[in-house]
Amino acid sequence: MNSTVLKSLETNLGTAGLFPDSEYVPLQDDAAIQAYLAPYKQWREDPRVTEIAVNDDGRVWVYTNQWDSYNVPQINQHSLLSLGGAIATYTNSAQGWNAAYPILSGSLKDNSRVQLVMEPGVLRGHVSFTLRQPSRARISLKEMEEQGMFQGTTQSTFTIKPHEKELLALVKSRKIIEFLTKAVQYRQNIVLSGATGSGKTTVMKALVDVIDPGERIITIEDAHELSLTQPNVVHLLYDNAKTRPGSDTPVLSAKDALLSCLRMKPDRILLAEMRGSECLYFLRAALSGHPGTLTSCHGENPAMAYEQMMMMVKSDPVGAGLDYNVIKRLIHLTVDIVVQIEVDRHTGQRRVVEIDYNPQRKYAIAQGKDHA
Repeated sequence: MNSTVLKSLETNLGTAGLFPDSEYVPLQDDAAIQAYLAPYKQWREDPRVTEIAVNDDGRVWVYTNQWDSYNVPQINQHSLLSLGGAIATYTNSAQGWNAAYPILSGSLKDNSRVQLVMEPGVLRGHVSFTLRQPSRARISLKEMEEQGMFQGTTQSTFTIKPHEKELLALVKSRKIIEFLTKAVQYRQNIVLSGATGSGKTTVMKALVDVIDPGERIITIEDAHELSLTQPNVVHLLYDNAKTRPGSDTPVLSAKDALLSCLRMKPDRILLAEMRGSECLYFLRAALSGHPGTLTSCHGENPAMAYEQMMMMVKSDPVGAGLDYNVIKRLIHLTVDIVVQIEVDRHTGQRRVVEIDYNPQRKYAIAQGKDHA
């Protein structure tokens, strides 16, 4: 990297390119990006690595067949902001990357896909960075067979699985702690239902503590409450009410956060609360290879929670065009468990009063039978 380019980086990206209202001076190629990606070189050149991420804590997380973390001193908030500025320039992002547009998505020359989120989309003083490298492997079906890929493959059937039978037995025998623990471990999609102040967040935190520490978790909240003990965590923050200057478009909505989350290789998605149209995108996220999701909504009982979700889906422009029965089918195929939480009006005690878990219904609906 010659001194002229380096000076250009400092001039164009050192300060002015990091904050709102910045203007990026386009460079002739992606030299700036490659300069800021230099600290990641050893993993970028490793064919086993498919994902590279920097979380709130500044450590670099690398995924091969599991997540491993490394401390790289030269990677910090400033270097990530500069990298994002360079990517915004290279990809000719019309709005740039700033506090009014805190999410940046792009593709590099080698087809790697990048996702960056700055404040106010993440906690103060942090930047989230995710890079997905294109697979370099090309193997035949025969080689896949030799590697055991098809070992144990069976024809799909609409029958209750062993773990579902186990969960049914636990809930029927009122072994609730064991049921909830196993439900999280078996990656069931769980909705906590209850009134404001009923204890939904408290129960959610307890369920989150069961998640394996080796998993990558992304939380989505309007106010940061979910403090996790697992090390590989990104906290995304949204504000549906805060709009961009001269526009009624939110700076970062719950829907935006959910869509961004899908580009950040989450093992678990935790949406603190569903309140509106984001419900549709939460359901789509859970259906798109991200089981084990956790969220909450307001409802007096599980049946009302399902109705609430249907109305929330309908509040989205896309959902508004969906037939009621299609939405009901989508919800019942996606949501495995609804946990109803209440506060006793006389004693003030919070209690889990009801659990809706009905895998038979899910498989009946999957076969086109209306058992919802």
